[in-house]
Amino acid sequence: MADHTIIIGIDFGTTFSGVAWTTEGCPDDLEVISSWPGSQNKTSEKVPSVMAYETRKGKRAFRWGFQVSPFTDSIRDSIRGLKLLLDESQQSRYGPSVRFKEILTMLEKDPVSVASDYLRELLAVVKGTQTRRLGETYVRLAKFCIVLTVPANRKLQHSTHSALFSQTLSPFVLSLSLTRLFQLTQQNGDTFVVCDAGGGTVDLITYQVRSVEPLNLCEVVQGDGGICGAAILNKRFEAFIKHRLGAQWSQLSEKSKHMTLSCWENNIKCNFSWYLRQCREGIEGGMMLVESKDIATIFDPVIRDIESLVHTQLKNAKLAGYNVKAILLVGGFGSSTYLYRRLQKKFSDIEIMQPPNAWTSVVRGAVLRGTYGNAITSRKARRHYGVMAYHPFDLERHPVTCRIWDSLEEKWGAENRMSWAWSCWMARRSL
Repeated sequence: MADHTIIIGIDFGTTFSGVAWTTEGCPDDLEVISSWPGSQNKTSEKVPSVMAYETRKGKRAFRWGFQVSPFTDSIRDSIRGLKLLLDESQQSRYGPSVRFKEILTMLEKDPVSVASDYLRELLAVVKGTQTRRLGETYVRLAKFCIVLTVPANRKLQHSTHSALFSQTLSPFVLSLSLTRLFQLTQQNGDTFVVCDAGGGTVDLITYQVRSVEPLNLCEVVQGDGGICGAAILNKRFEAFIKHRLGAQWSQLSEKSKHMTLSCWENNIKCNFSWYLRQCREGIEGGMMLVESKDIATIFDPVIRDIESLVHTQLKNAKLAGYNVKAILLVGGFGSSTYLYRRLQKKFSDIEIMQPPNAWTSVVRGAVLRGTYGNAITSRKARRHYGVMAYHPFDLERHPVTCRIWDSLEEKWGAENRMSWAWSCWMARRSL
């Protein structure tokens, strides 16, 4: 049993996180964790990415996920959207980050250490599940392969990498995107864009299928992303309700406010589509009625940001000589019918696809990445390192304008040339 390996995939998200696992050689037995502490026996394939530090009897206790109740004082000091705090350059686009930074300052904690505490609890849950499934001896003797999915943003990649490494788990595998997810639907030579629309970030990357069996993917356009996920919709809805109710909003109890936002989160946002019936404004059955056009105004600015990201990927792919066949929508926000139909309308000449299990497809792909190995054989380097250098003049390589006579060597040389040293190495390291 000492030679057995347990493969764990972790999708650390802005609003929700997921964990899946399997044993080496048994990819069909992949399990997505759905039972969480504090969930009151309710199952969910994701757990909220929320955490709080509470002081009890002089000791600081860490609470996370479903343990942070919205009807207790801990909600005021809870930390949400932590993933976005890992990249200081983008915090200004997420309003609550200012309040969360104040909480971290009071706690004398930094975002990476808080993320480390959260990931530790995630791993404890999956280890407990594995022990119940396989037995304590099997788990104790097994080796572990951890696959952490990270966004296209390099700063977030390095920060999540640091948070997981603080748990001293090895070996560590960095997975930037889905692998083997659409092996049955793509053919050799096909080029497709993966759009992972989550709670906080939307990440895009473009691949070409070099071979289907075995799966071999090549990144043809550098990945891109932005903070235009579903969490932004939540803030826009809250602003809309505050404007609609005016001073009455501040008079509502915290429980009533939470119920309003929960109705949006669990019913309206996830079910909103192109064809909702029109209704008049007013009160019906104790509920405030909102017209479809008003809901659309909440969605549209965020949808336009996503359309812009997709357009840029398609344009760059075309400039590189690739014809994109399909756009694959994954992630929680990626399962939105409204987003699907908007992209269909915007990019009518390209097939838009929403796979089954879109909410957990990323974490499932992470486990398969650890099972089968890396199907992505080449990437576009994000950084290029080099130095200014003097080269012997080569008419086939250098313009005549850079030619200079070298009196010491008594031959022509080329000045102000770049000698690239690290771009290829960085491309291999990012696999």
